[in-house]
Order: sequence, then C-alpha cells, then structure tokens
Amino acid sequence: MINCFIASAFDHEDVDAIYDHAIQPVLKELKLNPFRIDRIEHNEDIDDRIFRLIDQSQLCIADLTFARPSVYYEAGYAFGSGKPVIYIVRRDHFRPREDDEAGNLRVHFDLQMKNIIPWTKPNEAFIKRLRSRLKHVLRPLLREQRTVKTRRENEQRFAALSQNERLSAILQKGRALLHARRYTKRRPPPYRSYENNPHYSLLYKEVDGRHFRVHLLVLSAINKTELQFLPFYVHIPREQEEQFNRIESLCVVAAIRGARPTSLTALLPSWTPIANNVFTKNEMAGFNDDIPHLRTVVFLDGVKSIEDFADRFRSMIDTYNEANKKI
Repeated sequence: MINCFIASAFDHEDVDAIYDHAIQPVLKELKLNPFRIDRIEHNEDIDDRIFRLIDQSQLCIADLTFARPSVYYEAGYAFGSGKPVIYIVRRDHFRPREDDEAGNLRVHFDLQMKNIIPWTKPNEAFIKRLRSRLKHVLRPLLREQRTVKTRRENEQRFAALSQNERLSAILQKGRALLHARRYTKRRPPPYRSYENNPHYSLLYKEVDGRHFRVHLLVLSAINKTELQFLPFYVHIPREQEEQFNRIESLCVVAAIRGARPTSLTALLPSWTPIANNVFTKNEMAGFNDDIPHLRTVVFLDGVKSIEDFADRFRSMIDTYNEANKKI
C-alpha cells in the first residue's frame, strides 16, 4: 500500500471541501492511503506524529492555500526526504492582493516556479488534473515497489536453499554468463585444494593473440584458508606461451557472507587495491618474461540471491572489459 501525506491548512471550509470531495476520492480510486493529521486519532506530540507520518509516506500533496508555515515546512521535509511533492493551491493565490499585507493569500516566492495545480472548487477539471499528476508520480513508485517485492522473493527463495545448493547455483550462473560471452570451460589447475573443488571453475577466451582467463571461486565466507591457494596464481603452460602476446587473468571470488574491506586488503597484502573489493597485480608470465600477465581479483561478497549475483557479475565484467579494452 502506498501512503500519501496531505499537508494543508485546517478549519477552512473550502480546503476541507477540496479534500473531501476531490483529493480523497482520487486517492481512493488509485488505491492510495491518505494521511492527514487532523483526520487521524493520536495521543502524541503533533510534530512527532507529523514527521512519522511523512516518513511512512511515499509521496505528499501540499495545499498551499492560506500559506500556512507548517504546510511549507512539511512539504520541505517531504521533499528533503526524497519524496515527490504535488503542490495545489486555490486559484486566487497566484497574484498578490493589496489587502493581503501578511502574504497569507499568495504562493510564496520560493515555490512560485513549481508546477502547481490550481483549484476553485472540487470540480471535474481539478479532479482530472490531480488524477493525471498522481499517475505520473506513481509510475516510478509502483515500479520500485515491484522491484523491491521481486528482490525480496528472490532472496527468500535463495535463503531456502541449502548452503551447498546456494554455492552451486551461484557457480552455475557465473558459468552461464561467461559462456554467453564466448568463454570456454577449462580444466582447473593441478592444485590439490581446487582440482576436486565443486565450487570452482576456470574459463578462458582467446582473441587476437590475447589470452583471457576467468577463475570462478564460490565460498560461504571469505577467509585466509580459502584464498591461500588461489588458482589465480597459476601460470600459463610453457607450450602455450608462444601463442599469446598478452595474458589477462580475472579471479572472481563470490561469497554468501559479507566481508569488511579492511579484511580483504589484509588477505592480499602484496596486491594493489584499485577500487572497492578489486585488487590487481601486473607481472610477467611464468616462463617467458616477455609476455605481460595482468592479474585482477574481484570480491563479490554478501550475495543475497542468484539475481543479485548476476546483476553484480554482469556489471563487474562490463567494467573490467571496458577498463582493459576487451572484445
């Protein structure tokens, strides 16, 4: 349910009429929950209650009629909280009046440039404009709600899997994403820690004499024991070196649990951090000192769902490829 906070002057018949016969019916039609402080029973400090209601709302309608300071303040608080604010006002407030020295019957200068919806009475013309503006404002809010709902469902589905199933699902997704980019699976290097590891894969691609290797390692948590034999350190076999003029290796370490950046830095003391959770080292390839070998380690920790991993993995690969000008 989307909540809408209504800021307006109280105890004015025309303001109440525009709310009762226009604003409230439109909100009900669009299945929005209205919050108007004088229509809600409570037993707390009114200011605290107002701020709580605004915090619980996703948008705000501010009726600037009678220029109440509280309305301007509440609209400013909502706007400052990142919530869309729809401004309305009685039509005669757009021009100053000689008998209005206090400025209570006009829109103040700081909001005069807003796209304010004028009203005279709760007629169909005003209702139509308010409905149209609300639908426009609601589109991204509803889209965000759907996104949040889908994300929660994905996380719940992922959490329901056993740990082994989660690790396997992440690895399988990573492989599929790399296969789509024309990487081919390769047998893992002969390190006893990884040769039989069901949650590790090595994939590669060759383009114009350049050899690209991607190591996928999926862990429940990132720790020193798991990383001490990173297959990322394996050199290209001597018989293959002459085929390439450049070797680039990327090791993606995905983990279900989160890790502190300081902990990651401590785990790779000889590597250069170049971004959050990204480390690099540029050396020559094993047996042939003429072939440069760029090595990069990227940590994708705190994976909450397969979709979460896939989004972060795609973004990371795109950034890595762009930085290294891959095809």
